[in-house]
Amino acid sequence: MATNLSPLSIQAVVTSTFTALVAAIVAGHLIPDACIATAILNMDATVVLASILAALEASVMILLLAQCNGFANLDLKQFEAGLSTNQQGVYAIILMRYGQFYEIYIGSSFGKDGLYNRIYKNHQNPSYRLKEPKKYLYLAMAKPGVTAHYLCLAIFQQREQKIVPLLLEAVLCSLFGSYDIPLYREIRSASLPVVDWKEGANRSDPLSYFSHTAKPKRDRLLKNALAGGAMPVIHTTSNSEYFRIGLCRIEITIPVIVGRRWGLAESPWVNTTGVVWGFKYR
Repeated sequence: MATNLSPLSIQAVVTSTFTALVAAIVAGHLIPDACIATAILNMDATVVLASILAALEASVMILLLAQCNGFANLDLKQFEAGLSTNQQGVYAIILMRYGQFYEIYIGSSFGKDGLYNRIYKNHQNPSYRLKEPKKYLYLAMAKPGVTAHYLCLAIFQQREQKIVPLLLEAVLCSLFGSYDIPLYREIRSASLPVVDWKEGANRSDPLSYFSHTAKPKRDRLLKNALAGGAMPVIHTTSNSEYFRIGLCRIEITIPVIVGRRWGLAESPWVNTTGVVWGFKYR
């Protein structure tokens, strides 16, 4: 069992795990979402890895060493710094039950409001958690005697494609043993302290993010689309000629000239009432 990790060795461990993960995807041993697989196949792995290594916080090394002892005598609050940023990043949620280590969850945030949104507006927001009542993490957090500690593992200093934080999340799921599948066990470095994979609280693969988006959320989007209501619109760069509307996991591309006739302008919403869509929901 490893008893020490240096900043150089943790970077080596992340590098080897990242390389093995990408190789497994290319070889077809792990099948992520189609859009994620396409992004991985088209990315410059050297550039992505450099961004991942630069984003790592010192907390990763410390927490990996402390995990085998149940994080005993470790002040977890010291690793909360950084969670208030609107930068993209990766985080851990360590669940302690009656003062003893219970489970660990690894997550990432790639949206415009970064870690702040994912931690404070989602995970720590009771109203948000009610939208996903069957999510394993939230059920575990609600058990008697459970205290959740939110820790920052990585912060990206510049805006990255969604695939970059998701890949780092997958790598750290393997290193911390938070998502138990054969491949993640296989690519985990033998130089790391042994983990109990039963203590992992992740129940879905980060690289299948768009497939396991909560069904209740998809159902609400579908209901709004069929009944007519405010739907999010993403307007591309200022010199673009298109709007992109994400609707129930279907992306609709609309020329700006048509969108403006619908009254989209620069609005972040479109009212679907009275709009005839060229597809049927099945």
